[in-house]
Amino acid sequence: MPESRKSDIITKLDGQKVSSKADINDKLQYYSAGEEIEIEVARLNNGEYEESTVTVTLSARPDGNQ
Repeated sequence: MPESRKSDIITKLDGQKVSSKADINDKLQYYSAGEEIEIEVARLNNGEYEESTVTVTLSARPDGNQ
């Protein structure tokens, strides 16, 4: 299973399309630390973006909100 990379561009979060950091933050508010979700990312590979699905485990937010 692929791992997430710093350069990945998140295009879907748990099956829901996202187009901005605000979209991602809005959707993440409904999840708790420790939950596993699937994210779909566009990953640069040999000069072209490829779609990939990655399962991630959420951690607590740095501001203490879950």
